[in-house]
Amino acid sequence: MYNRKAFKKSAKIAVKNHILIYIVSLIVSAVLGIAYTSSIDIFTINEDISLWIQYYQSETNQDVDEMLDNIPTSGGISLYSKLKSVWGELAQGKINEMKDKTQQEIQQTVDKDAAIKENVILGRSQGVFSSIVNYISSGQILVSIILLFKNITGSDNAAIVLFILLSFVVLMAVWIFFFNIFSIIYKRIFMEGRIYKEVPIQRFAYIFKSGKWCKAAMTMLLKDVYEILWLFTIVGAFIKKYSYFMVPYIVAENPDISPNTAITLSRKMMRGHKWQCFVLSWSFILWEILDFFSYGIIGAIYLNPYKEATFAEYYVYIRNLAKENGIENIDLLNDKYLYEIPDEEVIKATYKEEYELVNKPLPEYKKKKGIIGFLNNTFGITLFYGKEDEIYQEHMSQVIAIKHVNSVVSGKTYPIKMSKVYDASKENMVKKWIRDLRYMRHYSVVSLVMMFFAVSFIGWIWEVILHLIEDGRFVNRGVLHGPWLPIYGAGGILILLLLFKFRKNPVLEFITAIIVCGVVEYFTSWYLEIAHNGKKWWDYTGYFLNLNGRICAEGLLVFGLGGIAFVYIVAPMLDNLLRKISMAILVPICIALIIIFMVDKIYSNEHPNEGKGITDYALSEEASFYNQDREESVCLQSFYHQYMSY
Repeated sequence: MYNRKAFKKSAKIAVKNHILIYIVSLIVSAVLGIAYTSSIDIFTINEDISLWIQYYQSETNQDVDEMLDNIPTSGGISLYSKLKSVWGELAQGKINEMKDKTQQEIQQTVDKDAAIKENVILGRSQGVFSSIVNYISSGQILVSIILLFKNITGSDNAAIVLFILLSFVVLMAVWIFFFNIFSIIYKRIFMEGRIYKEVPIQRFAYIFKSGKWCKAAMTMLLKDVYEILWLFTIVGAFIKKYSYFMVPYIVAENPDISPNTAITLSRKMMRGHKWQCFVLSWSFILWEILDFFSYGIIGAIYLNPYKEATFAEYYVYIRNLAKENGIENIDLLNDKYLYEIPDEEVIKATYKEEYELVNKPLPEYKKKKGIIGFLNNTFGITLFYGKEDEIYQEHMSQVIAIKHVNSVVSGKTYPIKMSKVYDASKENMVKKWIRDLRYMRHYSVVSLVMMFFAVSFIGWIWEVILHLIEDGRFVNRGVLHGPWLPIYGAGGILILLLLFKFRKNPVLEFITAIIVCGVVEYFTSWYLEIAHNGKKWWDYTGYFLNLNGRICAEGLLVFGLGGIAFVYIVAPMLDNLLRKISMAILVPICIALIIIFMVDKIYSNEHPNEGKGITDYALSEEASFYNQDREESVCLQSFYHQYMSY
């Protein structure tokens, strides 16, 4: 029986239980332009201010350009307008004009940023992030594409035609295979949130992991085509929207359904219910008014999730009616456990291996005591490998596995193995790979020393190769003279040890890895300047999102991702290899490496490695600034030298 109040009551409970993932999914939908775009209206306020200032300038004849320059434009809308304008000019054949215009705009941005003496956090003159921001915001990315076509064809007209065709194809492909798919994804999230207490973030990849990505995309495309065609009729423009209302819900339940079948099924399910759905949509009108005056804030944080959760309840109501009436092909909507939590016996049968693991006694692991126990339990350090460490690995592997499956076997999360599109072979392959790595482990002192030098050497190779590519010559990078950059090794080992407690949570590990890398890089930069009379081995001034020129966003992002790869993949693999080598061989190698390293360190304190390509790059005037405190010119390094050359 149709009960609008009951739908909304259930929706409020679901929103309360899953507010965060609901908000995120719908904000992403708004940014992609799929639905609920009013949620990002707040970002257009700055444009309104700009228009008012321009009007004031025209009325008073006062120069307020400086005021306009200081107003940050909204990211999505302003960027879209800029790219649309550049695209229009290029489509009209103004290729050379736009080439000069965009290059001039980028150069003005770089000059303005480089001319500022004090540090600018949102730098636009150096680094990859800055280059990307300038390249896209100026529209030069479009100019580069059309120039490529011009070089290939040798004709302006042919280049313009290819440019327009490519733009159309790319936009259509992105919309069909990515943007439009997201409407199915967030419907699935809301449908699971109805009865399950937890909706994992992995659901954002549901369609892609199902293997039915293209079929789902074609279904949504066909729906859009039908709706566009119906716009040419007076009645259809208003009615057919509700005829196809259930299509994304149907595909969210069964991505393997054929496009025509999904559309026909939606049309039959909504027969006699279109006015009902229209009234349900307008029942939120008072909330919509409040949302309008809040510039979309109320919608983003409550109204939109509330509406979508209500429509999920309405879909279930319509689906049940269709089941009762025996509509043709309704049996294809057969995801039973999307609507009811399975019994314990059913879970046991499907998740037999996982259920046995949950109930299997954990390997008995006794924590060590004293100083060794403190190092063992706090930092994951052990002096030498023993039987206890093998037991610990087995113990933690089982604990992690239990954590992943416990929410399913306890009925808190949708049992993905019971889905009709579940691929057991892919899932088992991933599980085996993770199980073999066993990243929750203790590392011996010998293994840590060897990994420190291995990563330091890899870092040195990395920077030497980058400099070789950039300048075409070999340069021994770093403060020391040996083939190592200790800050790479130190950063990796610090992440491995200091973040031992966070290792079970990859998201938290990533965030804290960025913090650790930022602290290490910042204070290493500060120390080197103090110890070597203000000389710099790197300077990020002019990079986008930098702090005092010592650290920048793009560098920290690289180190955060590298740290995650090191903790969960590289370190376990290296440790597995090192465990196969006898300690009688590893210990002498460690001692020899430490002695050589200390000699290099002592010598480099008095005679640091410096010179061309290391501390004194000759760059253009726009890329340098004068430091009055030390009365010396400090050259800005290029992106390739951002990776902490200690």
